Amino acid sequence: MQIIKRSIAIFCLVVVLAGGFNSAALAQTSSPALQSLTDRIELLKTYVDRSNWTTIKTFIHGPLGQIRVDIGRAIDKLPSKQQAAAKNLAKDLFNDLVKLDIAATDREVDRTDAAYSQVRQDFTELLALLPK
Repeated sequence: MQIIKRSIAIFCLVVVLAGGFNSAALAQTSSPALQSLTDRIELLKTYVDRSNWTTIKTFIHGPLGQIRVDIGRAIDKLPSKQQAAAKNLAKDLFNDLVKLDIAATDREVDRTDAAYSQVRQDFTELLALLPK
């Protein structure tokens, strides 16, 4: 039963994070959008620090559900030479969000902390490449 729940959660997260990446060129990401993502990533840390499992999962699927679109829009503004590196970092970020979601589902403090640290590192590296 636990495997089924975990599989459904992973599937839902992948669907949420996968949506809209290729359609990102339709709108432009501005500095306020990137700041909003930064604020959300930092707010997520408070939930991780408190081991607030339900809120972590809800936050990943809710307010962070738009992250793929926002980052995709910013990546599309990069020169083509930089886009490949940024897309790889974005993929790492999204995979690490899945790991964070699974760790929160399992209520594993150490794995949740490690996954958040990796999400934060990926996001910071990606942000350095994106236009401001």
